[in-house]
Amino acid sequence: MWLIGSLVHWLICFGSLPSKQCFGKRAYSCYNQNGSCLDKKVVVETLRAITKILLPSQRTRLLHRLRLVNFLHEHIERKLVLVSASAGYGKTSLLIDFAHETALPVCWYTLDASDADPKIFLQSLIASLRHTFPAFGSRTATLLENVSLAREVEVIVGALVTEIYETIPGYFVLILDDYHTVEESEVVNRILDTFLRVLPENAHILLASRTLPSRLTLTRLTARQEIAGLGVNDLRFTAEEIRALIQQNYQTALSETQATELAETSEGWITGIILTTHSLWRGLFQDLVRVPGPHSHVFHYLASEVFAQQSAELQQFLLGTAILDELVPEMCDALLGAQDSAERLTLIEQKNLFVVRLEQEETWYRYHHLFQDFLQSRLRAADAERWRTLNRRAAELYAARGAPERAIKHYLNAQLFDDAARAIESIAKETFDAGHLTTLARWIDALPAEMLDAHPDLLLRRAMVFSDTGGPTRALEIFACASAIFEKQGDANGIGKTLVNQAVALRNLGATRTQLIPVRER
Repeated sequence: MWLIGSLVHWLICFGSLPSKQCFGKRAYSCYNQNGSCLDKKVVVETLRAITKILLPSQRTRLLHRLRLVNFLHEHIERKLVLVSASAGYGKTSLLIDFAHETALPVCWYTLDASDADPKIFLQSLIASLRHTFPAFGSRTATLLENVSLAREVEVIVGALVTEIYETIPGYFVLILDDYHTVEESEVVNRILDTFLRVLPENAHILLASRTLPSRLTLTRLTARQEIAGLGVNDLRFTAEEIRALIQQNYQTALSETQATELAETSEGWITGIILTTHSLWRGLFQDLVRVPGPHSHVFHYLASEVFAQQSAELQQFLLGTAILDELVPEMCDALLGAQDSAERLTLIEQKNLFVVRLEQEETWYRYHHLFQDFLQSRLRAADAERWRTLNRRAAELYAARGAPERAIKHYLNAQLFDDAARAIESIAKETFDAGHLTTLARWIDALPAEMLDAHPDLLLRRAMVFSDTGGPTRALEIFACASAIFEKQGDANGIGKTLVNQAVALRNLGATRTQLIPVRER
């Protein structure tokens, strides 16, 4: 129907239909204020851009987030309100809710890669304003056909602002969604930067982007208190919002504990929540609060929406550094044999690629754990040898820096079990004495059984963990295995330590001293 309407409208303006009535004039605005048709090129561009300038309808299955909508209402008097976060945090839905709720006229413009062409950007911008204000745009559109944008940005923006001043008397909001799609266009950034500098008092811009628009002169707007913003921390879904969302969409009531656990697991990432809530339909909440595997919907979303859109060089950096739990430029450089990790980490943060700044340290980051899991799964599947090589190098780097706990993780990932066993042995006592029993047990359990035969001290430590954590029966079984290996090796000290700890395990079972005799005889 839209296509038919567009064709009829075009024929009225340029074809053989005799009527001067302009069907859908408010939407297409092919007439000047005097009733005559605009230049044919202008109308064709307007028709081409119509889907980008129509305000989307509200989505009933997404939660109305009153705290964020209210923030936009409270700060809309600023020249610019930024909404910046990675894909999947609900930026567009928030803007749609605000646009349908505000009493101010709204001009909507969803950008895509084609808008990196400055002329297309301006034509679509004019079409967006004209869609809401039909009297606007004829002079600016005509001028646009006759100037060189690269050289005369000030001229065209001046005409745009003048026509806004003369034809749009009231306050209004211009919403620019997906601005990250044009962030590499120098001229488009110059256009918007100039526009912001001379923006009329009645105009306010809401800009949503997956990245911080670093090429805009935000410092000037900040100094004048003409800018406000929402970031990832603001857009994360709270536990209470998750409860409301699940109740609204799936008529399932989550407890406060479950909602809190889901909020922590997903880190408030709305797409991760929505794409995994299918589990709730079957009552399998436990599937929700576990990290999705490589075949989950989240995995495929990340692959298509985030990772695949990055440059090959950045993809390799993401894959290479995904093995690290903390991203420090010096460590990333040493791991990858690079010298530009600081710049790449800054770029990743600007692009909002699911990276979290740690403890307000400017150069310390970590990946959102869902994204890190995705990257690691992809690296293992695509290049298992690189996965092992990077983990071996990371283990060696951490060991050299006196961080054996981190080295152990990477030795295990690289399947360098002998190196891992030696590293575990070197800190087993202090780890046990510090009460990190679960960690110690996890390390030892990750080693193959044959590796433990060569390291009976680790068997002894594993039995001691069982003994201290309520598993004395299992502890006695492992003590017996350790004792047998020590005897075979002629290690009297090992045998003695085993006997002492066996006694502790037997005492935990309520055994008498006589019960120790048959154990000694083994």
